[in-house]
Amino acid sequence: VLPMAASTVLTRGLSASTVRVSVSSPTESSTFCRKVESDTERMARHRALGNPTLRGRRDLAQHFFLSAYLTAVVGAPAAESAGLAKELADAKSDSGFSYRDLAADVAGIDFAQRLLDGTLTLRAVSRGLTADQMMPKVADLPEGIPWNELGAQLKGGDQADVRHYRTVIRKRVRQLSERVETAPPLTR
Repeated sequence: VLPMAASTVLTRGLSASTVRVSVSSPTESSTFCRKVESDTERMARHRALGNPTLRGRRDLAQHFFLSAYLTAVVGAPAAESAGLAKELADAKSDSGFSYRDLAADVAGIDFAQRLLDGTLTLRAVSRGLTADQMMPKVADLPEGIPWNELGAQLKGGDQADVRHYRTVIRKRVRQLSERVETAPPLTR
């Protein structure tokens, strides 16, 4: 329960969205949201958190922690499917499909799985382990791939690139996990 709660708090805290809850009417939504968190409380939360990033990007932190949260709530396969579905939707928008975002998803899933199975403890996290230490290098991974390019690749049966990059991402995340497991205890 504790890892799920921690993941939930981090995910909600990193949300930059001004859309809070979809209820039947804007007035009803505003009333509900003010009962949960006032505008003053929301602004204080954002001031306290600052602008957390992974590899210098806020969106990668959001992918990482949302995937960790989803892993805790619905499991790793569903979390990975959600990340892939998001990238497929992005391929149809101006942002395009991103293997960098998928890498953050996979790293977040690994982080949550390790917390849940006990191979990573909240004590280790509290003693200085950072999300950046769990996030693989991504600068060389493609992003901004438009739907027509990705769709043609997938439709034509040429899925070698997709398989290749998913393998690269998994290998990088696994190597980071192994390094964290074999590292000496973290100290302040």
